[in-house]
Amino acid sequence: MISLVLSIICSVAIANLLTWFNRSSRNDIYYIFAGNYLIASLFSWSTNHIPVQQAGIQEYGLGIVAGLFFLINFLIYQKNIIRNGQSISVGMMRVSLIIPTLLSILIFNETLFFIKYLAIALIIVAFLRLSFTGHISKPALALILLMVTGFTDSFMKVYDEIGLPEPTLYLAILFTAAFCFTIFLIIYKKRSFNFHSITLGFILGIPNQLTTKLFMDSLTSIPASIAYPLLASGVVLLAVVTDAFIWKRRFSAKALAAYAVLLIGIVLLNVQMVRV
Repeated sequence: MISLVLSIICSVAIANLLTWFNRSSRNDIYYIFAGNYLIASLFSWSTNHIPVQQAGIQEYGLGIVAGLFFLINFLIYQKNIIRNGQSISVGMMRVSLIIPTLLSILIFNETLFFIKYLAIALIIVAFLRLSFTGHISKPALALILLMVTGFTDSFMKVYDEIGLPEPTLYLAILFTAAFCFTIFLIIYKKRSFNFHSITLGFILGIPNQLTTKLFMDSLTSIPASIAYPLLASGVVLLAVVTDAFIWKRRFSAKALAAYAVLLIGIVLLNVQMVRV
């Protein structure tokens, strides 16, 4: 349980760090991402035990494309944090599970249980309610985050179906590609070298890596059917709390009620269903 709690804290720490980084004009978000992906790629290669020669089109093709989507997704995420606040941004990233869920139905012929339909309906109602109350300043930007995050996560589902049994080599290629794309973007935009921002990226990379590792550790002692809903709900709840107490974001009673509905939908969406 401790690993799960720490995973939740690390996940929300990423959103808070991005909020903090964006408050200073001294920081260059592209160099922050470069530092983040450098740490991620080095960590991934250090933990990979699969020979590089085993990599095929699945690893290189999907890894490179997914790396590009990871960078795009991170850029959209930080823009959402600025415009819509971290609580709704974190919520949209958790809601994005809808995309790989629908992908599993349309492409891999998986069955969708009634509880998932109910979850999707509750999420839509909550999103519309938050939009109408003005709590989501840029609904279109929030929807773009949901879509891009969902498609980005779908690459792992596709790789799980056609790739090697273990994803370590794929992840190493993915984060290396994301780092290379970030460097290309820096060169294209002619950004001046910013060592300070790179070090901030190293800091961001620590919780970014620990989030997944700690969650995987928690699965050794907590059933997935319990761990996934706890992670999803815990991240959203803690994001709302930090948004209110650290960044002084105000929530109306109607907004809090909509968040409660959204939270229920996220929990139901993450419930692991087993057919007997």
